[in-house]
Amino acid sequence: MTMKQTTYLTAKQLSLGYRQGKELSVILEGLNLQVQSSQLIGLIGENGAGKSTLLKSIMGMIPVLQGNLKIMDKDIHSLSPRKKARLIAYVEASANLPGNLRVHEVVAYGRYPYSSLLGKPDQKAKTKMREAMKQMNVLQFADRQLYQLSDGEKQRCMIARAIAQDTPVIMLDEPAAHLDIANRYELMRMLRRLAEEQGKSIIMSSHDLDIVLNFTDKIWLIHQKNIIAEVPEDLVVNGNIELLVGASDLNFSMENAKFELPVSVRGVICLKGEGQIFQWTKRALTRIGFDVKCNKSEGVNVIVKVHGDDLLWEIHFSQDNSETVHSIERLIESLKSYHYERT
Repeated sequence: MTMKQTTYLTAKQLSLGYRQGKELSVILEGLNLQVQSSQLIGLIGENGAGKSTLLKSIMGMIPVLQGNLKIMDKDIHSLSPRKKARLIAYVEASANLPGNLRVHEVVAYGRYPYSSLLGKPDQKAKTKMREAMKQMNVLQFADRQLYQLSDGEKQRCMIARAIAQDTPVIMLDEPAAHLDIANRYELMRMLRRLAEEQGKSIIMSSHDLDIVLNFTDKIWLIHQKNIIAEVPEDLVVNGNIELLVGASDLNFSMENAKFELPVSVRGVICLKGEGQIFQWTKRALTRIGFDVKCNKSEGVNVIVKVHGDDLLWEIHFSQDNSETVHSIERLIESLKSYHYERT
């Protein structure tokens, strides 16, 4: 039995930007968007395209120029700051908090919409805070000061504050920007679980295309002051992912799920074999510019062989000229040398 989705956020004919006196700077216009419960949305676009403008406008930090923006059927800009804070939580790209604050003190800020900032947390607040810290795996750091934490731990602490705020919508500005690979993936796993298990709607801006393609339910791609909203696979299949790089000579590889620069072809390689070692060999040869024709006898022939823990690559330059190597690095060196000698 599937859980019925609820529409948390709607935008109709929305135009966003800035007013300076009589001057009007329109950043985004004509937006028609919906955010459902249990959705993790990735917001992507070129630098300066309007990602932060959109997030801050949804938060009510920037007035809407035109159109309607509602959360839970309420006009966002008609809500008091306290009521708004019970509906939307926001984590900035780089929150500048004093390093002597303790983790539990930071998380306690998330409860301010429900009590006085100077008041002590009641039992309900303490329970919410503990649950939030547990979900983001920072409960064991509750009494530590921020300066004692790694970047990944600090980021999880800030998201725990947003979770303790207990809102249907959470917005994150570049949450994985300064994290290493392990922490990026761990953070995304936590956000994915938060959306699925608690029905939260999470909107996160990011420049990490790999993360966005692999973890989000929908991508909002900013293009020409508007937003294309599609599931990741449709964005790729429809070719809209190419809009992310404009007139660049980068091309998106459907096979490798990433942007690639065109490479000058060195020559033709016939690669024979199977399994993961075969696939990574093919990747290496393609990366350095060889046109790989798998299992077809043309050009130079390379055979991948796996014998238990032993790996070897047989290179057949011609009927009378062959070589055996024991690493992809050595394979590349041999092929480059052979190719250069004959050009």
